[in-house]
Amino acid sequence: MYMYAILFPNSQIYYIADTMKHAGELVWHNKRLQGFFKSSKRLRGESDEEFKARREIGLALHDKYVLKENNSEMRLYFHNGSFIKVDGAENYANADGIEPDFMVYDEFKSHDPRFNEAMEPNLRVKRAPLLIVGTPPEEMETYYEKIANSFKRLSYAEHYKRPSYMNSHIYPGGEQDPEFQEECEKYLSRGDQDVMERELYAEIVVSGAKALFPVLEMPQYDYEKEKYVGYSRHVRPHQELMGRIQRAPKDWEFFDTYDPGSSVCFAGLFGVLNKYTKEVLILDEIYEKDTRETSTGKIYPRAEVAMNEIYPVEDYWYGTYDHAATWFRNEVQDRYGRNLMPCVKDLKNKEEKLGLIKDMLIDGKIVFSERCRWMLWEMMHYRKDDKGNIPKENDHLIDALRYKLNAMHYDPSWLEKPKQVEGARSIGLTFEGAMQDHRTEDPYGLSDYRQKYAQINVRETYEE
Repeated sequence: MYMYAILFPNSQIYYIADTMKHAGELVWHNKRLQGFFKSSKRLRGESDEEFKARREIGLALHDKYVLKENNSEMRLYFHNGSFIKVDGAENYANADGIEPDFMVYDEFKSHDPRFNEAMEPNLRVKRAPLLIVGTPPEEMETYYEKIANSFKRLSYAEHYKRPSYMNSHIYPGGEQDPEFQEECEKYLSRGDQDVMERELYAEIVVSGAKALFPVLEMPQYDYEKEKYVGYSRHVRPHQELMGRIQRAPKDWEFFDTYDPGSSVCFAGLFGVLNKYTKEVLILDEIYEKDTRETSTGKIYPRAEVAMNEIYPVEDYWYGTYDHAATWFRNEVQDRYGRNLMPCVKDLKNKEEKLGLIKDMLIDGKIVFSERCRWMLWEMMHYRKDDKGNIPKENDHLIDALRYKLNAMHYDPSWLEKPKQVEGARSIGLTFEGAMQDHRTEDPYGLSDYRQKYAQINVRETYEE
């Protein structure tokens, strides 16, 4: 900013942090901006004479170029007519009408996007350069990442990633500098690898400390196409999951679940439960924020299309909804002749249910179709706030998933059950037959019950 102010007289230069208060703390109240020439710090290995000579040069430069400072406005004036103004992005209304010559955004991950949206047209008036600086955020698909990705593609823009070890003034030995390695070890020793990767390596990494679903494995992200490519353990091709259902449809139970909302968002989730392996597949979703499209007449036909593609027999589907949205149940019944069952919100056991979902992810008991983009987005960004509370926002599909597990009567003990071969048939196979078929005397320690439960179907026996 100093270089631009001096080289180009009468320049209007703005330094914008996330808030005005933070901007003042970063560069104004500590005199970092006003005393830039005068406040030189001693360099490594610099002698007393060298430091003193450099300070004298700094004082002379300050007197030559800097005119005065205005504390109330946090504005620094130069003799050649240039100025540097300090402000915050929360004052996005102030961006209207400003015609800067040079603009700097600092701490960009916390900026209100509306400031940049209002400022971008103003930058074109003088073709003003824009410099954006900031540590990566704790989540994916943010405005920060959106802007960074656009800079990677634009022919007139540049994107730089600068890990801390590249600062030779702090770590002269680079990445192998003992002090840098010591700093890394500090983060790793307390389990904050995600913090280390963001703060020291400038990587965009989801927070593991605050994230509710840090174990969710997502496919690789293509920054040029701005979409996920490939698949992961928890995200599979839609046709692959459909093929599993089509091979043995009677092994699955079908659930459609709704979190109705006419003013903010309407969410619907379509999934299946394997009766024997207790695996849950989430196959499709409805995520509608356009209030013109959230009426029952617009939403339920979309739900019917999704259900018919998965399994086109309505009687096999068990529909549930947030019990507070009785209007949706009534309209579906009146218009489409289908009865949905209410599902009570487990507010008191919310964290317990979220913990169950995390355990299912760890155990591989829940898998999502590639179609469930918004479901995955919510899970990736679902995190506690600084006070350790779970904010009530961006959780419409997560709520629908909780209702679905309630409708399934999903029991945490199922995560410990042995798996059976999918699609296996056991009609007419009794307990005695199972014992003989496995060529073992007592594979599950059930010999005491042989006489009493001799005719129990083998599947029921396993579940007992």
